Amino acid sequence: MLAAQEAPLAQRIVIVGGGYTGAAVAMQFSKHATRPLDIVVVEPRSDVGLGAAYSTPDPVLRLNVEECLMVLHVDAIDAFPRWLEQSGSRVDDPDGENGRGQFYARRSDFGRYMIAEFSSAIASNPSGSTVRHCQDRVVDLVETGDGFTVFLEHGANLSADMVVVAIGNDKPAPLRALPSEVRAHPRYLADPWTEDALGDVDRNARVLVVGTGLTAVDVVASLARRGHTGDVTAISRRGLMPRVQGQFPGCLLYTSPSPRD
Repeated sequence: MLAAQEAPLAQRIVIVGGGYTGAAVAMQFSKHATRPLDIVVVEPRSDVGLGAAYSTPDPVLRLNVEECLMVLHVDAIDAFPRWLEQSGSRVDDPDGENGRGQFYARRSDFGRYMIAEFSSAIASNPSGSTVRHCQDRVVDLVETGDGFTVFLEHGANLSADMVVVAIGNDKPAPLRALPSEVRAHPRYLADPWTEDALGDVDRNARVLVVGTGLTAVDVVASLARRGHTGDVTAISRRGLMPRVQGQFPGCLLYTSPSPRD
């Protein structure tokens, strides 16, 4: 048996990004590792599990699939629908029903679910791993002879045996065609995902939305909730709105048939 000072150090896993993917990876490592790990999730937000998609507090912004397709645990694919029922979120959100028996939850509710699941994973993981949230931002990554060095925005660095990059979508790039004085203007909103980005938009203002994808739909829905009455024009290279989502194949999610009486 090894003496205490000779025991091998826990392998350190650094996960860059703490949105859905980063949180899910941390939970899977802590659940399935065959020996304790030192898991560090580097995420600048105060909570792990939100990311850009689920950190919005706007109640009109919803998931673009019904709640049964939001799966975090393969062995419990109905966990989120059950959480909606048990937390009262489904009852408190009658607008989530689409009239055809399908429920589209608010993104903020899925964010609360992710926070709860990540907290639960930290408190009781079967591998005995350490799961930590480092509230910072990664600015550089260098491979060393025996692993990696992860450099953080506030000056510290982390050594790692493995690095998982789970950064998701980056912030929108500035429109290069616009002159600098336009990009610096307070009425030019370069990042619609920032908190309360539309808070200062006058209700009667004419709004130009560059792009006609799902984010454009979010912007229009948020403006409508605020009682916006001005003209809203959306432009894109092809002038197409998001297409209707097709049916998911039956093999996407598998559930065991219920036992017969």
